[in-house]
Amino acid sequence: MGLKRKTVPFVTVDEKRELPFTRDLELASLFTLAEARRDGEPLSAMARVYYPLHIHRWEGGVLLIDLLGLNHTSIRYNVIPDVDAFERALEAAADDPDALREALKKADLFKGFAGRKTVRIDGLIVQPKSEELSEFLGGASDFKAWDEVVVFKPVLKNSDIESIISSINSLRGAIKSDLKSLERTKSCLRDALGVSKKVVNEEIQNIRDRSAKVKARMKKELERTRERLRRALERDLNRIKKDYKRQVTPLRGERTKLRRKLSRLRKRSARGAVRDDPKAAEELSREIEGLEAKLREVDAAIRSLEAWRDSEVEKARAQYKADLKSEADKIKAEEARSREEVLEQRERVSKLAAAVKGVASRIDTLIRSKRGKLRSLSRLCLDVEAETADLYIPFYVFQYGDKRFSLYPPAVASGAKGILSRFKRMFADNLQSKMTLLIKPRAAFMEKYLEKAVKALGRKTALASAYQRAGDRLNLLRSREAVDKIMVGLVKIRREGWISDGEYIRLQEVLVENLGLISQP
Repeated sequence: MGLKRKTVPFVTVDEKRELPFTRDLELASLFTLAEARRDGEPLSAMARVYYPLHIHRWEGGVLLIDLLGLNHTSIRYNVIPDVDAFERALEAAADDPDALREALKKADLFKGFAGRKTVRIDGLIVQPKSEELSEFLGGASDFKAWDEVVVFKPVLKNSDIESIISSINSLRGAIKSDLKSLERTKSCLRDALGVSKKVVNEEIQNIRDRSAKVKARMKKELERTRERLRRALERDLNRIKKDYKRQVTPLRGERTKLRRKLSRLRKRSARGAVRDDPKAAEELSREIEGLEAKLREVDAAIRSLEAWRDSEVEKARAQYKADLKSEADKIKAEEARSREEVLEQRERVSKLAAAVKGVASRIDTLIRSKRGKLRSLSRLCLDVEAETADLYIPFYVFQYGDKRFSLYPPAVASGAKGILSRFKRMFADNLQSKMTLLIKPRAAFMEKYLEKAVKALGRKTALASAYQRAGDRLNLLRSREAVDKIMVGLVKIRREGWISDGEYIRLQEVLVENLGLISQP
């Protein structure tokens, strides 16, 4: 069983229209519209033709394909940078953080894509929205035998359709491959950073181990120094003590003697032993004063020695602490040096991590762009419930003279009743405006595709040759049956109020003038 062929009605009826829109009304409306567009040139032909499309079921939706090959879809494709060379540089530098830092300087290539290519897919149509196409296909029916395709016969073959599918799949595969490459590069970045972190952490551990050994040696040296300084301090303190004792002992002995003697004299004076002898009393008083003065001198000398002793002891102890602190400070200096080296290594890793993060961010930007493009390929597939079939779109071609062509796409017929309808007709500028109120185009997305086909009729193309060969067989103005229907239809659209009596008469006159040219039943 061959591929199904479908078509859609040229005219559908608006829900507000009460009367049926018959074939005679269709022909009369289009004839009137064609005459309104003549622009000084005679209407030489009016033909109903079909534009062939192909609906291809694909991935849960459909692809819409132009079987004439007049239309195409261009898909821009961004070229990713040379990730392989960058990955090799990362791999070579991973064991050396400094080399990795230099390798990361080559990451400017990820600031953007390396270039852009355009993939052209002849025949693929992407313009209609899913809901537009779904609504348009609502009245689809089988393409009957009498709906002969005379002019716009399909050009694309099954192999061409398969090529379209293959192009989409190839492009999708290329984008997925690019995504894998970019993700792999990100993984290489993470791995290289991980190796560098491991190298730096090992270096940090080496620093700590070396420092621990140095500090252990210093602490032992400190203990030896502490013991040596302690012994030196004890010697100094003993020396000071001996010097102090040697000097203070005579003074203390003298002070003891002075105190005893002074005590006896004071007791003597207190008993009044010399009370009756003023001279002796005066001498006793002078002797007491002399002893007291000498005792003060001895006390002062002892205090001076004590102050000297205390000062010397303090100096000795201070020197001990200073010498001990000097040795302890060497350990602190080693600890500070070790901390500084560790901080430098950590800063080294931090800068590497920041650089890697920056490169990864650039790669993420490219990945997001690629994923967006991948999603856009999915949008080539329209979400429409339809089976695979060739779809023939009916439309009318108007020919003026020998070279000018016009068209009218599938339409929807409006009702004549209602205040709004009469109001619009009343203020319509011309006959063409009134007719487009009666039959409004219902598939705007199709017009540009139909226009391409009609423009081809005015050039030296295979379509133009086919149209010329069809000649009178296509021209409805050469068909007795079609002209009769146009005449009947003109009466009906006049009754509905779409044309005036004067316009009706003029249109009838045009038909009558062409009666002699009728060549078909």
